[in-house]
Amino acid sequence: MKLTWKDAYITLFAGGVVASLVAALLGYDWSLFASWRGAVGTVGALGVLMLLAENTDLANINAWGVVEWTLFIGAIGLAVAGLIVVSKVLFVLLAADILAFWLTSVTRHMFSHESHVRHITFPAT
Repeated sequence: MKLTWKDAYITLFAGGVVASLVAALLGYDWSLFASWRGAVGTVGALGVLMLLAENTDLANINAWGVVEWTLFIGAIGLAVAGLIVVSKVLFVLLAADILAFWLTSVTRHMFSHESHVRHITFPAT
């Protein structure tokens, strides 16, 4: 496969995650980062937008897809835990998980030799 416009979108979201991580760790006075709970919510929302933009085909799951979905399910767990238990550590783990998802997705698109799935459509009778 090759890189597509979807990879550009998820790279923008990954940049937002990095900016959020730096802003929260350095204590910038942004309204979204008034607490660690707000920072977790912001980064979690960016992770969800990243998955929606990546648009993995669930009908054609392979080893790359298993890694991506494992990272995404882990991110959901970390986001929920970070919203319940306000913690700087959970925020950093969530950001690292989402960035690992981004790296896995871009690497898959750059180096994988998987073919595009052609969906079969049946003619109307």
